[in-house]
Amino acid sequence: MADKSMQRECNILFLGESQSGKSTLIECLKKYADPDYIVNRQNIGDGTFSFTTNVIKSTIHTNLPTSHVLDKNEERVDYGRFLEGDQEDYVDELNERRQYRMERDKSNSDQVTFNLYDTPGLNDTALFDEKNIAIIFSALEKEKVPSINLVIITVTNNPFTEDLQNALKAYVNLLPDLNGNIVFVHTRINYSKLHPKEELFVLALQEKKRLLHELMGRDTVPHVLIDNDIGSTRAIRNCMTQNRLRELLAMAKLNQPVAVRVMAMNKTEKMRIVDALLQEKFEGLIKTREETLKNKNKEEEKVLKTIGLIEADIVKHESDIQNIDRDLAFYDNDTLHLLYEERYDQAWSMMKLAERKTTMYYPGKILSSSPGFINHVLDHIDTQQHNVEVAHQAGGMGENHWAVQFRRRRIQDGVYHVKIYVKKSN
Repeated sequence: MADKSMQRECNILFLGESQSGKSTLIECLKKYADPDYIVNRQNIGDGTFSFTTNVIKSTIHTNLPTSHVLDKNEERVDYGRFLEGDQEDYVDELNERRQYRMERDKSNSDQVTFNLYDTPGLNDTALFDEKNIAIIFSALEKEKVPSINLVIITVTNNPFTEDLQNALKAYVNLLPDLNGNIVFVHTRINYSKLHPKEELFVLALQEKKRLLHELMGRDTVPHVLIDNDIGSTRAIRNCMTQNRLRELLAMAKLNQPVAVRVMAMNKTEKMRIVDALLQEKFEGLIKTREETLKNKNKEEEKVLKTIGLIEADIVKHESDIQNIDRDLAFYDNDTLHLLYEERYDQAWSMMKLAERKTTMYYPGKILSSSPGFINHVLDHIDTQQHNVEVAHQAGGMGENHWAVQFRRRRIQDGVYHVKIYVKKSN
């Protein structure tokens, strides 16, 4: 099992439709990392127009503490069990009919720095997707961001429109190497609707999940449900939110980072916008030189024009050399390719109480009978677990199979996430 405790910095990219809660989610994460942080309401917008028109970087530091709820006798409350009871009782508990308070656990984990990159909205009426893409990649280049650990795509309870689907498809096609690092965060979720008796709400969520999986081309994309209510004083609701924020950051820490250079090499039609911007920079330099020459005599004009064109060529060739150097550095190393991913998430499974999954295994029967599989070796395995206990494990790195059996410690917030990689030669 790989030890990722040495990873001290993670980069998270936020995408989503305008007013889908990206900026609010970032403010929530700042508040999670520092409970004394005063939320900047101006960063959130007014709910009508997109507030973010450029890439905005925020940085937080945290050792990923969990939270729990205590009753008036100072005993821990397993609030997940309320989902197994009567729906009205569950709603009563969420609405503070008893005396509860939330408390943060002390974490023994190392502190990690998370850089959060907020971006203009997908499918924004004020900014075309092409321009958004150019802004995002230009900003990542300018900031010298080496890699991305997690891409958070926010979606709301609003109807999943065709325009939004098309916008998401454009981004998925643009970022194929980041497909394995994407998580969908469903914002503005009313936690009282998560009871299994809320059949219509649960079915709508499951259908949206199915559409998103279809869009991604795989059905193992993680999903996190959150209400985005900053500073709620209701203990259980707040605790649920805090632990889900922690889950997002833990996911970023779990993921293998994808080099920004790899992303830039996947040039779709929209990606060529970035190339056009760079070309525009060089042409602008030449134009500036030419305008300067207008006020010079003919002899000087000849010399200066030649010098100006040479200088522009030098700038261009320097940029080309930098790109080639980065390409060579990338191709000179093997990268990890995501082979298999599976996730047990209590927040989703509790909406289907009959689901009691406690085992995961690789490979499936079809893959294990594939020609040449016997020579297949697993190179890297990463896991994230919370409120579950591993009872038995088999196979792993250096083997051609892997399996785990686990048991849940508590009903609430159980997570077991595995990602298995093989090396890909560049």
